[in-house]
Amino acid sequence: WDVLPPPLETAAGMGLCERARRKEVSVASSSFSSRLSRLIVPSEEKSRDPSLYLEKLKPDEPVFLRHKNQTGPNPFLARQYLKFALSNLYGGVDFAAEMKLAEAPPLPLSIPKPKAYDVERALQLLLNAKRPVVVLGSQVAVMGPKAARLVVQALDGLSLPSFLGGMCRGLLGRSHRLHIRQNRRKALAQADVILLMGAVADFRLDYGRHLMKNKKGVGIVAVNRSKEQLNLNEGSFGFWKAKVQSQSDPSMFLVSLCKKFEADNSVVGCRKRFSMWAKELKAEESAVEALNRTKAKRQAFGRGDKKNTPLVNPLDLFFKLEELLPENSILVADGGDFVATASYILRPRGPLSWLDPGAYGTLGVGAGFALGAKLVHPEAQVWLVWGDGSAGYSIAEFDTFKRNGIPVIGLVGNDACWTQIEREQVPMFGTDVTCGLDYCDYDTVSKGYAAGG
Repeated sequence: WDVLPPPLETAAGMGLCERARRKEVSVASSSFSSRLSRLIVPSEEKSRDPSLYLEKLKPDEPVFLRHKNQTGPNPFLARQYLKFALSNLYGGVDFAAEMKLAEAPPLPLSIPKPKAYDVERALQLLLNAKRPVVVLGSQVAVMGPKAARLVVQALDGLSLPSFLGGMCRGLLGRSHRLHIRQNRRKALAQADVILLMGAVADFRLDYGRHLMKNKKGVGIVAVNRSKEQLNLNEGSFGFWKAKVQSQSDPSMFLVSLCKKFEADNSVVGCRKRFSMWAKELKAEESAVEALNRTKAKRQAFGRGDKKNTPLVNPLDLFFKLEELLPENSILVADGGDFVATASYILRPRGPLSWLDPGAYGTLGVGAGFALGAKLVHPEAQVWLVWGDGSAGYSIAEFDTFKRNGIPVIGLVGNDACWTQIEREQVPMFGTDVTCGLDYCDYDTVSKGYAAGG
């Protein structure tokens, strides 16, 4: 390997990630202090003038890893990144502390498989259950359409009432008998067995408190590819306790569990109990949706300079859109309050037909997601549901849509506010500062790019 002093403007916080994983770069094995001032150079660049190598670096070529207060690569940070981040991502791969100089292809993807012992323990909990529920997260969808179909078959075979989140929305289609869309918190409080399949005990489950509401004897089965997410807020210093934990792929776990379940002699009685429980939850869901339809009939009014001005009720809008969506529709949701309303009214038509910013609310991804969805599925009707705050991040992509002949339908919730932020901020701090927006004619933006509106 070659090392040379890195100029400050070049060593700008790029991560020693993929290239180190592929063993194309190496950290010098000299003293720790000397490493901090050295630049890691890939072996294929050894014959180049160092300045030419530095000039050709691009943002998508991660080579450096340094602390913000240092001007050179920090091998300690490199080791920590590889040890924790990559080992979780690739299912427990043990990366060496030092990267050796070598040429090698990318490492094969390692998918952690469920252990028979864990599946058997989960089965015993399920066979003795009266009110089980399963909460499915995005990991269930990452294996693609074929695996999604196997998961649907497994859920049918297990007769488990199912709550879907993240990329799993749409997994069971529009109106599956086991898909429960409302009252998740209440159902979790009543359940005697809870299966967390790729779902995480973060803020969406009140850090695990929803799992242990009013009871300590509930049997919780947690399955996750990531050990960190599997253990989040769990145990003696957390808010919930699992009886079975499996660091494995949740799709594989469900399929394995269904096979064992269907081979058991008591399967008929279990399915009867579970189906009755699902009907109870469906009845409560229908009551909530009837209440929402009543709310949808109320007149909505504006704020600020449109105070007392009649406007569109978003509930009514989404109920009407729900009736119009075709079976080949793909919904891309990018927003806060408006998208939250959409999520409990609109029903994605099939697996992988709902895309959103994810748990961390990375607003602005909508137009890019819609672009990708339409290019992969040109036959689909792609809807981009924007909040008026998040629309500001990527509405200019209608220029891209128009120039490249990519038809996407944009729907902006125009309530002149970062409403989801305001909803929490005002009770906490007594002010709505920075939450207000203006009512804008967003269709005019689209027309300005020669698109419709």
